Amino acid sequence: MKNEFQVLARRYAQAYLHVFGKNMTLDQAQKLPVVADILEKHRSLLIFAAVPQTEERSKRHIVDLFKMAGFDASLYSSLFDLVTADNRLVIMSEILRKIYTLYLESQGIMHFILESAIPLQDDERNILVAFLHKKTQKEIHYTLVVNPALIAGIKMYSDGLGFEHSIQQRLNVLSTKQWSTI
Repeated sequence: MKNEFQVLARRYAQAYLHVFGKNMTLDQAQKLPVVADILEKHRSLLIFAAVPQTEERSKRHIVDLFKMAGFDASLYSSLFDLVTADNRLVIMSEILRKIYTLYLESQGIMHFILESAIPLQDDERNILVAFLHKKTQKEIHYTLVVNPALIAGIKMYSDGLGFEHSIQQRLNVLSTKQWSTI
């Protein structure tokens, strides 16, 4: 996503949390990336809803996604109305992700994606979480992803931090060094 849209999504998320953040629970916040994934996979819903001629009840189907995910509709219908009125509905999934990230930050929590070439054992996960906690001084929540392209190693990243130790990274570094010496 273009940087300007990320900045805009962050501003919407900050404004939303300023007004509704006190009413949000961790359980609700953790569902936001799920709804964002649904909206991204069905991007045509957002494009269709953004067309001015689209009936209001058709636009409300998106709000129904929030209801099905267990959200209080009153919390999200105002966000939906604002984003729709500003013709910014196409960045709704990014806004939801930013709300999630900023909410976690306000609670002293960071969410990381932990990518590894093979599934991690419990003790390995515990070591990585302890490392991230030591570096950030925050409670760590994470999502595990198996990525064979890493070849071997680990990649850990959040909205603002990233750590990688993998053969793929080493190959990239070596490749860059070779080209810079030619």
